[in-house]
Amino acid sequence: MASRLYRTLNYPDSQPGDKTLLTGIRYAKSNYYITGFYQPVSGIGGTSFLYIGPLDGTGRWHRLNYPAPLRGLGSTPAGSSSPGVYPGGSPTSLYGPDVCKCCGRVTLVGNYGQQGVIYKGKPDGSGRWSLVSPPDAVGTIWHSTYGGLVVGNYKTAEDPSLTRACIYQKGRGFTQIGEASGLEYPAGASLTAYGIWSSNGRVFTICGGSHKLGVETAYLVDYDLCCRRFSNWRYYSYPKAVATHFDGISPGQSRSTWSLTGVSNLGSFQADISRRDSEKSVVWSDVTYPGAETTTGNSVYKNVVIGVYTVAGQDGVNGFVSF
Repeated sequence: MASRLYRTLNYPDSQPGDKTLLTGIRYAKSNYYITGFYQPVSGIGGTSFLYIGPLDGTGRWHRLNYPAPLRGLGSTPAGSSSPGVYPGGSPTSLYGPDVCKCCGRVTLVGNYGQQGVIYKGKPDGSGRWSLVSPPDAVGTIWHSTYGGLVVGNYKTAEDPSLTRACIYQKGRGFTQIGEASGLEYPAGASLTAYGIWSSNGRVFTICGGSHKLGVETAYLVDYDLCCRRFSNWRYYSYPKAVATHFDGISPGQSRSTWSLTGVSNLGSFQADISRRDSEKSVVWSDVTYPGAETTTGNSVYKNVVIGVYTVAGQDGVNGFVSF
């Protein structure tokens, strides 16, 4: 396999010590759509964003934040181009984009404080924001969206140590992953859902991390939208790793494969997995930014992985793309 190339992709005019976290990626209309959030070391001007363009960063960066007022400062602070930009960092964190290939409108998901948030509309921020969380949730983060479905994680006051995963669909509400009929997943085991994709609009494949086996293990599971049933659970561990989870899923380089990225206790990776015989046919490749102390693969589109890295002895967090 050819060596991967790496490129830093930070929010415009970032300074040493700032943090750029890249969280989600899709491809449509000859452009990459990348979500993330930016936290300056100065503590002023943090924002979530949607980047649209090529992987060299020369495209357009859209500041997007849930339009809640600053405490004591009105709805939009002086000098701010976007409502909801908070001193010390934005409480809006965007994690996953989806793009209408016909009109270019986007769906973005994430969280606003402890609540799940969804944005739908034009990339310029003129669309509609919604706060959406399961009824019993005390903390919700939506991580990915595709084809009208949203997946993410939440916790409840009843058992805050347990992470639960669920699907949200407007008009049909919430479906908890792990409690639907016909599911093999045991109650009482933490489960995370970080990515979702579908090739036909009916059967969706979800990825994340499972604690069913006592330690975190990456998983894939299929969800039939029509009958709302889960099936075909399969589990994966990065070679020689103790803990593994998947962070993102997309079509692979061929129609017969999925491409996934994630993190293990040994580092980050990209995996090509056969859709037909997926538990046995896996090609793993290491994702490590050259010279970095830590690297995380956060999302993937085909062979393109995005994430963050840190360098020993330097403050701050950098975004990167790898292909």
